[in-house]
Amino acid sequence: MPPSAVDMATMLDTCERILGKRPTAPVPDAIAAVGQASEWKPFPDWESKADAQIAIRAGLYAVGFSGALLVVTEASFRPDRGAFLLDARDLDALVCRHLAWYGECFFNGDVIIAERDGRRIWLFHHEGCYATISAA
Repeated sequence: MPPSAVDMATMLDTCERILGKRPTAPVPDAIAAVGQASEWKPFPDWESKADAQIAIRAGLYAVGFSGALLVVTEASFRPDRGAFLLDARDLDALVCRHLAWYGECFFNGDVIIAERDGRRIWLFHHEGCYATISAA
């Protein structure tokens, strides 16, 4: 079953709690500017890979997320949608089933994943790089 959705303000609230300052928008550039993500890792051929391959190669599952997650994909910006709210144990299901549920790949542009009550944010930029930001 697809995850529930919450409004984008909830994602920004979560980022603000983790980073200590509110990003101007729920996009990787704005979050990285606030969180001072300096170690973007390149992924130059991401568009030729399947979602599961991208998640593994970009270290998404190695981040060690726990608890409730807020996830933003391009599908989150539809009028009837928002940030996805799910348990960290269900992240792989969202990655693998996103195409079937929402008609587009999980990595169809920018992706943001934040621990709702934790300390980490993972970013994937549509230009082919990714980064993890942890609270100080």
